Amino acid sequence: ILRSEGVIPISERLKLHLLANFGALSSSSLNDVPLSLKFFAGGPDSIRGYSYNEFGPGRYEKNLSYELQYSLSSLLDTFVFVDQGSASDAWDNKLKSSVGVGMMLNFKVIGLKFSLAHGLDDDADPFKLQFTVQSMD
Repeated sequence: ILRSEGVIPISERLKLHLLANFGALSSSSLNDVPLSLKFFAGGPDSIRGYSYNEFGPGRYEKNLSYELQYSLSSLLDTFVFVDQGSASDAWDNKLKSSVGVGMMLNFKVIGLKFSLAHGLDDDADPFKLQFTVQSMD
């Protein structure tokens, strides 16, 4: 698994948050790998326009996230994003994409993140409202 994350400040209140995850299993058969080690994608931690773990299980994972964040105050940030990813048995599987908007309440120790996202590749669910709790640095 390779994970990379970066934040590029654009101005005092505006920043670009980039995230990339790539993973591969070395096992010749997916049946030999415990379910807890297989790759999944979808939901608030990967492709936000889709349900949690909607894609997978798979031997390969690719997830990319581009998030433009604007700080309204020390407590409230807003953001727009594009997510792309997949979890499948083929490395060259087409990436699913989603777009959305959100806001995060920053309580210095903990962050409450709300997002409204739309998957661009499937018409099953027009929008996903997702909520996450995260630790803050």
